[in-house]
Parts: sequence; C-alpha cells; structure tokens
Amino acid sequence: MKSLKALFGLFLIVAVFYTAWKLLPPYINNYQFQDDIANEALINSYSNKSEQDIRNTLAKKAAEYGIPLTAEQINVQRSGNELSIWADYTVHVDLPGFPLDLKFLAGTRKRRICCRGIIAPGVARPAPSSGHERTKETSRPLPPRSGKIQVTLCGRASS
Repeated sequence: MKSLKALFGLFLIVAVFYTAWKLLPPYINNYQFQDDIANEALINSYSNKSEQDIRNTLAKKAAEYGIPLTAEQINVQRSGNELSIWADYTVHVDLPGFPLDLKFLAGTRKRRICCRGIIAPGVARPAPSSGHERTKETSRPLPPRSGKIQVTLCGRASS
C-alpha cells in the first residue's frame, strides 16, 4: 500500500511538472511580446513610422517567440497624440487527453507628451486639471536651470 501511494505521488508530481512545462512557455512568450508591443508603441508614438512598418516589425517579433501572428492580425491605430497597438491570438497546447486553446490579448496605448508652454525655473508646477489632485505638500518648485533649454511642443522644437 505504501508503494502504491508513493507511485501515485510520483505520478502526480510528474504530471504537474509536465503540465507546467507545456503551459508556461506560451504565457512567457506573451509577456515578452507584450513588452515588445509597449516598447514599439513608446518609440513610435514620437516617430512618423507607418502603421504597416510597425505591424511588420511586431510580426517579426511574434515569429521570434513562436507566436502564430501575421502582420494583418496586428492592429495599429493612430489618433491625434495617441498610438494604440493590439493583437488577439490563440495558442494551441496539446496535453495528453486534453487539447487546450489559450487565448491571448496583447496590446497597449501610448500618448505623446505634449508641452503647452515653458514653466519658468523656480515656479511650482500647476495642479493637474483632471484625475488626482495635487496638494501643497506635494507641489515642489522646479530646480533652477542654467543654459539654453529646448522644449518640444507637439513635434515642433523651440528654444
């Protein structure tokens, strides 16, 4: 009886490790692909790279991770100062007696930072107009700056 319990315990441990061995790689690949999407969106929210070029770049990254995606399945949308990238895909995992389809949604939305003006050195930042209110305790003056400051105003450089 003890050997049967030990054998059952060993079988259970092997089954858990085998299942983890089959299920973890798609989740790890999705995490890495999600990170690549976020990086691509951050970089390209400030560039003029075409949507098709972004799709092609991300399709190559997906192929590196073994993710079954084509450039046509990756959605890239620009609207104003915002860049949205997302992709829905399914990964098939064959477990003994239990085939499984894992559905993933990888995506992000990045907004360009757009300066409306220059804040003079030593002046406190204005409170945000929406969302979290800033209290006097958290408003600190900006440190004094020396030299010429170049500020990018929505894609136009001014000094």
